Amino acid sequence: MDENQYYTVLACVALSVGAIPSSTVTVAATQSSYNREDAFHLLESFRTSPNVAQSCITLIGARSHIFEAVDVTGPTKLYALQCLHKFVKSSYSSLASTDASSLRDAVLRSIAEHGKVGHNGSDFVGSKMSGLLGELVLRDFPQRWTNFAEDFKGLWETSDGAARLCMEALAAVTEDCTDSDFNSKIATKRRNEVMKGFNEISSSHLLPQIFEFCSRQFNVLTTAKGTKNAMETHLSSAGRNPNQHEQQLYDDEKTKISIAGKMLETSLVMLNNFCLQMPLEWMSNTTYDFVSVFLLLMKEKSSSIQIHAISCLHSLGSRKIEHAVWFRLITSIPPAVAAAEQEAATDSLVMKLQFHRKLSKMLSHIVSGNIALITTDKEIMSCSGQKYKLMGQYFSLMTDMLQHPSGVICSEQVAMWTLLFRDPQIVKNKLIDPFIPALLAALLKHLVRIRWSDVEDGTHIQLDLIDASWDDNDEYDSWMTDMRSKSSLLFRFMGNSDPKHASAAIYRHIFELISNHGNGEPMDHIDSSTNRLTTSSEAVIKMEGVQLAMDNILQGIPSWALNSDGTPGERDNRIQIRSSVRSSLSQLASLIVSWKPNDVWLKLRHACMLQTVVYIWKYESTTLLQGVDILLSYLCAKDECSHTSLREDMRLSDDVTGLRRRSGLAVVSVGKRVPELLLPWLDELSARSLSILSTEKLFAPNQMHLYEFLSCVANAIDDSAKRSAFVSDVLSGSIGTLESNECTEAFSSVEGLMKALGIYQASGNPSFVNNPTSVKEVSDRFGRMFSAFNQLLSVGKRCSQAAKKRGLPMQNASSNAPMSLSLDSAFALPPDEGPLSINELALNNAFVPLWPRLISPLLQALDTVLKLCRPEYQVRFFLDPCQCYMYAISDDEAYLATKRKDACGGVFGPNGTAGSIVSGINRKQKNLLPRWSCWLSELRNGCLQLLGMMSEQRVLYSPEFSPYYPSLVQVLLNQESLRSMEHRHIAQLMKQFIEPMIITCPSPLYHSHVAPLLCPLFDHLNMRITSSWAPLVGNSPTKHIMKALTSEKCVSFARASTNISDEWFHAYYARGGLFVGDLDPVTSEAMTEKVRLEVTRVFADMLMSAFALKGEWALVLANICKEEQALKKNDLSLLNSVPGTQVCNDGETRVNADGTERIRNQTDVEFRQLARIKAMLKFLLLENETIAGPIVIFFINGLSYPDGYTCRRCIKLCHRVTETCAPDPAYTEILGKRMFEAAIKSIVLEAKWMVGIEWDMIALVRDIYCRLVLGQSLLPGAQGAGQQTGLEADGVTFVQSKNAANPLLGGGVLCLPSDIPREVLASLPGVSVDDVRALEKNLKENMSAKDQKDALRDLLRIAADNVKNAGLNLGGSQEKEESVLHQKTLQASIPDIPEQLIINSQVNKDASSPDIPLGGLDTLFGP
Repeated sequence: MDENQYYTVLACVALSVGAIPSSTVTVAATQSSYNREDAFHLLESFRTSPNVAQSCITLIGARSHIFEAVDVTGPTKLYALQCLHKFVKSSYSSLASTDASSLRDAVLRSIAEHGKVGHNGSDFVGSKMSGLLGELVLRDFPQRWTNFAEDFKGLWETSDGAARLCMEALAAVTEDCTDSDFNSKIATKRRNEVMKGFNEISSSHLLPQIFEFCSRQFNVLTTAKGTKNAMETHLSSAGRNPNQHEQQLYDDEKTKISIAGKMLETSLVMLNNFCLQMPLEWMSNTTYDFVSVFLLLMKEKSSSIQIHAISCLHSLGSRKIEHAVWFRLITSIPPAVAAAEQEAATDSLVMKLQFHRKLSKMLSHIVSGNIALITTDKEIMSCSGQKYKLMGQYFSLMTDMLQHPSGVICSEQVAMWTLLFRDPQIVKNKLIDPFIPALLAALLKHLVRIRWSDVEDGTHIQLDLIDASWDDNDEYDSWMTDMRSKSSLLFRFMGNSDPKHASAAIYRHIFELISNHGNGEPMDHIDSSTNRLTTSSEAVIKMEGVQLAMDNILQGIPSWALNSDGTPGERDNRIQIRSSVRSSLSQLASLIVSWKPNDVWLKLRHACMLQTVVYIWKYESTTLLQGVDILLSYLCAKDECSHTSLREDMRLSDDVTGLRRRSGLAVVSVGKRVPELLLPWLDELSARSLSILSTEKLFAPNQMHLYEFLSCVANAIDDSAKRSAFVSDVLSGSIGTLESNECTEAFSSVEGLMKALGIYQASGNPSFVNNPTSVKEVSDRFGRMFSAFNQLLSVGKRCSQAAKKRGLPMQNASSNAPMSLSLDSAFALPPDEGPLSINELALNNAFVPLWPRLISPLLQALDTVLKLCRPEYQVRFFLDPCQCYMYAISDDEAYLATKRKDACGGVFGPNGTAGSIVSGINRKQKNLLPRWSCWLSELRNGCLQLLGMMSEQRVLYSPEFSPYYPSLVQVLLNQESLRSMEHRHIAQLMKQFIEPMIITCPSPLYHSHVAPLLCPLFDHLNMRITSSWAPLVGNSPTKHIMKALTSEKCVSFARASTNISDEWFHAYYARGGLFVGDLDPVTSEAMTEKVRLEVTRVFADMLMSAFALKGEWALVLANICKEEQALKKNDLSLLNSVPGTQVCNDGETRVNADGTERIRNQTDVEFRQLARIKAMLKFLLLENETIAGPIVIFFINGLSYPDGYTCRRCIKLCHRVTETCAPDPAYTEILGKRMFEAAIKSIVLEAKWMVGIEWDMIALVRDIYCRLVLGQSLLPGAQGAGQQTGLEADGVTFVQSKNAANPLLGGGVLCLPSDIPREVLASLPGVSVDDVRALEKNLKENMSAKDQKDALRDLLRIAADNVKNAGLNLGGSQEKEESVLHQKTLQASIPDIPEQLIINSQVNKDASSPDIPLGGLDTLFGP
């Protein structure tokens, strides 16, 4: 670089960074002028100049750079370093070894010179230099930079500044070589070589330098701090200010403290990387004991040194360390923490918050990451001896930290305590029982919400600490939600592990709460308008805070601690614990029942507590009736405002409404859990309920709660006739309502329903919709109709649940069902696997006798509601500005489509969608317009749920219902109604009726009952979903038809709909049939997307359930697998084990694979369900083409829908189809061509939405190819290695797999191999016939799943590259970094180097192991 170039570069740099005020600059030496744009282009061209490396070395080696009296040293050196970085990345590998060595030496000299200059502030140039040094190390060390150790040591010893830059470079290199985020940057071999090189020089060069440096800087720091403190003490005792000389000396000491602190901070950042990734011997060897360094630095507050020291210990403890190192941490950390606390004794909690938080997290990880070291230490597990004592001191330190006023300290430990409680050995040995009281007390304290208004007002006693812990109320609420979620399981574990203390502690805590706040004391934050407590009142906050703990502790207490009767030979301590637990909980129940709060909010908390007390009443029911009476009284609570008297038509306050709702839920919960205990008082409860219903003005939900409660209790009656009579009596009013003239007229025709809902009257009379009298009359009428359906549905569900627990009516169950099930079992169907009469079903389900009276009004109501969507009605009513809103979506549906992260307050909150459909009007206002769509949805869904319940109760298949079955099919699948349903309606039809019907129908009735429904439905669904996705996945140019219909366009839509053709329906499905009223365009588009995804996903999920891939049938298969594993391991206790996320049960109750308790006769039920699973697979795929065709086409199309959820499920379903149908030649074309092509297309196009699904899709390709071409059978889901079948005598035909008739075990193969998949592969761009032959050879020689999928991946990558080069993937493709096909083709930016790495330790090892001469082998084992 000559002088002219030098000043030109300086001028351009000065102009670019704004170091000179003018917009142009002139270089005196060349008389050339440059503006900013010229300067930018010149600097860019300089980067690629031939001698850029030499020029940049010159620039960074100079002490300063001055242009026209302006110092541009920093910007110039930064620019030069950027140029060098670019040169190293692009051209360094092409340098000769001598040139590379010269460049390294020049960089080292520059760093040495730079390090001699003190940098008390930010050192951006130094950081760039250390980064450049790191890049050189990654490329050359150790093979090409053999003298790195000496160069490193020499540079380190130049100055402390140079040592700091060396450490920054080491930290960066260590992270680059070990962090998975940099896998694509550095080749694997190169990373390993660098790490081996570091390990080789660690004990001779790295660790001694680092240890000595830390020691020296610590001495400088402590000396400077001592001198500074002595100066302050001297001046304070002299009572004067420092003079100029003294002030200079004082500032010098402060500078020393700052510089030494930053040096230590840099050291710890580097050592933290070493702790995470380098050999553990680096940190814990006897010569250079860095663990002691970390422990010592924990008390040093300067420059966040103690925080970084804790981070190093955290990183070390998170690894799998040896027991000796781990126990050293256990014993050494408590004294180090005590020393640190003593050093900072005068500091406030706010100043120490970050330290305490890091410390709590580190302490937790040292335990949670090494639980195996605890359980394998006999002395610790024996709960005696010195080790146990030291372990106890460690736990005591942790429990002491739990008492910290800030909850964030406690939350760092919750996961660790949960892991300890999950370990059965630790719980059994009661290792942590002594610490449960402190843990429980801390959780009870921190789960009480902080009144954030006190924080905002500045009146909270811990204001500064709370401000330091959380940024705002939203962050605190998020933390509290997470804390409560994690604590729930911990409370259960504590109740299960130490029921005696947990029950006594929760009793004492609630006793203190009721004693201190039971009457609302201290009566703060009162609502002035009602003179009531509010949610901000201290009494309400404290009562709310204990609910979670009480609920989960009571659920966690084991049954043996609550049962009044013990077991023979029971241990004495269990008897004592039971006595204590029962006494505490009996007192707790009496305390809560005897509490008489006066305020509404306290009553709400009281109702929640009573709902939880049911876990006590189950074992001790003395206060049960009294508690139920209190809940019934709360059910009809009234507003008690002293300043005004409420008129009868005025709404109750939200507080009282909430109390009624909570009380209703509580009374239903009590009825569900202890119905047999309430049975003796059924008459009294019935009378009381009827009295409430007749004398009190209850909301419809509360009426439903009463009916549910009574039905739950009634289901405990043993006599089926009495049980049915009682339920019939309870629901007589609801059935009478449906049979009344009002409902009959409403459901008899579309016009009748419109009149009942006030839609008809609004035509030409817009004022009708907001007339208070009209609104009340119509609303009350709908309330009566819908309440009847809702009460029937609620009571029916309770009866079904009780019947399921009681056991289904089965004939000769014990003789037909095998003792244990297996997937290859062959057995005859029992007699009851077919139609059962209503009388037979009524023996078990009290609701069944009501169906004959319900069927006609139910079908009539559903038929009328479905007719409203027909095109002729839409065209008619969209012309009316009021009536059109009955087709609109609701505000709630619009809100669910928004997916707003900042949503607060729900639909009616500040970010809600209330009043967005009917502009400015929501359903809470006295207006009918926003209510119509909600009412119609509720009627439609209620009817469909009742039909689903009818199928679950098997009434649908009874002889008595057979005359109505054609009517049911006609109502639901009438082509006019079916085609005109919106997506959201047909999704509800599938979820609420079709899926339950598929699961519950007896297998002999598939052709008579299932086929009439599925044949037209599946054909229609395939057409509907295809039309819905066509604008997105096809070549359709009509994407505008996807926009939902709005209010301003509904009239033009109606006038244009003169011809209702197939094109009309295709457009209708493309927008999901949606009418969104006045909704904004963004939310409208989101709603359209939501319903498209919903209908597709619901269809896929329904078929997943039908194919036993999810839901109830999948649980059957999981239970069979669990039982087979238990038998295989000869460990029947596995049948009683629950998943790890649940609290252990008593070990005696058998549970399902999902952890739920098995019901009576469940083996008999599963026996029938397994028969249905096998029959359903054949029925859907092999016995009825009109059903199988649409199903398989949907699966194939679903492989290309841009929705990961649907695609994953369609892949699983395609596997099931392949397993079932591969042996059938009729399926060869559709599997080998259409499905195979669709799967390959999805892989080859590498669409963005396919990220994460590629391997699943490749597994499907493998499944099809192996079965149809290679004669290899696989396990279900294409798991495991391929099993090659043999050949018949003709040498062409494969022998069929033994599991061909049982897809659940893997299915079979196509005996006569097909060439269709071969032709598909050979037709791919860039793939030749020879490539396909090579693939087949590979697949036959290597039959493991991984090898075969890798082989397919390599072949498909050729096609993907050709497709991309041809520009055929117009929808946008994946980047190479995220592409599965190109994972092994990515080239690292820092590649391997050819030189072989030979290290001293390897040479010494080879020298110490001489070759044994071949002739001496005969005497190797003696003569």
